[in-house]
Amino acid sequence: MQCTAPASPVATLPSNAATAAAAPPAQPAAARPVAGQPTPAQPATSQAATASTAAAAAPAAPPRHATALRIDRLVVARAVEGREPQGADTVFAADEKRLFAFVEVDNPEHAPGDLKVTFVAPNGEAQPPIELAVGDTPRWRTWAFTRRAHAPGTWKAIVRDERGRVLASTEFDVRG
Repeated sequence: MQCTAPASPVATLPSNAATAAAAPPAQPAAARPVAGQPTPAQPATSQAATASTAAAAAPAAPPRHATALRIDRLVVARAVEGREPQGADTVFAADEKRLFAFVEVDNPEHAPGDLKVTFVAPNGEAQPPIELAVGDTPRWRTWAFTRRAHAPGTWKAIVRDERGRVLASTEFDVRG
């Protein structure tokens, strides 16, 4: 099983690569201010002003994380092009190179989240879950694929949230 390209929303956005704020330029040791100490360009402040500055520097609340993701569409397909499934079906040949589980997510909280897609073989053996990131937009399309769906029989693609709750599942047949 493989995860495809990073999850992508409907609009064109950067990939899931982390972005970092630019660090301020380094100052020579002699010019670095010491917390609570006035610098030549900064007049002495009262303790109240210093306290409010310390409060403002306190760590921000942790980022919101989606808790109400819903699956609007789950289909198994032969490919994904232009962020849409191609060759969606419920019956596939055993010699297919890849099968994709295409997932369209409703994200009412507009918060980032995570999903896991698991492909389950006809004998009940689950392949390792594929983790997919969900962006902070109201609608998100993403997909996972497997290269190991060759055993004839009825397979399942199962989508779970980060707590392990099943949000959607679909069955498909492999014939060979």
